[in-house]
Amino acid sequence: MRAVTTALSCIAKAAASGQIAPSEAQSLAAIVEAQRKAIETGEILERLEALEKAAK
Repeated sequence: MRAVTTALSCIAKAAASGQIAPSEAQSLAAIVEAQRKAIETGEILERLEALEKAAK
């Protein structure tokens, strides 16, 4: 998740400095957020599978 935080920080800095338009920053942030959700979902699934395996 550290990479997600770093990516969002870079996007914010690029928008603040004018390197990218705010609309571009918003689109990039949405992509990063989707990736974060996918990572989080994968981690939750792994934990759930481990719990189910331990319960057997």
